[in-house]
Amino acid sequence: MNKLKRSVVIAGNFLYVSKLEVSTDVDAERLLIIDRSTFEVIMAHTTKGVAITTMILPVKYSSSNNLCAIIFDDGGEYNAAIVDGITAELFDANT
Repeated sequence: MNKLKRSVVIAGNFLYVSKLEVSTDVDAERLLIIDRSTFEVIMAHTTKGVAITTMILPVKYSSSNNLCAIIFDDGGEYNAAIVDGITAELFDANT
């Protein structure tokens, strides 16, 4: 089960959140998004057969580079790969 803590900022007619799109390797089977400052797991998701995973995150991740994305190959043929220092896109959820 995926759990996601949502926090938004409402300003006028805008509903701000952070949007993160992660392009994964075709051999990756799992994706883990963590907050590097707290080691909190933000999202754990299976990715088998999915080229791009899009997720909505709390708005604070659009003004910091505290996200890390890690992809895993469950078969153990490939090493895990990590991208550190990710900043999500500020996004108006009304659109």
